[in-house]
Amino acid sequence: MNFSLIAITPSHQCRAELAIAAIRGGEVGILDCNTRTPTQFADAIASLRKHAGDSDRWGIRCELTSDAHLA
Repeated sequence: MNFSLIAITPSHQCRAELAIAAIRGGEVGILDCNTRTPTQFADAIASLRKHAGDSDRWGIRCELTSDAHLA
């Protein structure tokens, strides 16, 4: 069996470092943006994209119906 690790960043920080570390280790990195507005998490997404390079093992989690996005 093959197992993969999925690292999800803490939503209250919206920092990409944990997701970037997972990607560099060959695993999946997810940036959780649920408690921030699009303006607030744009830099974190840009950083994740930059450091992910050619990897397709990353993503974002963003619930656009949360209170942070409706404000």
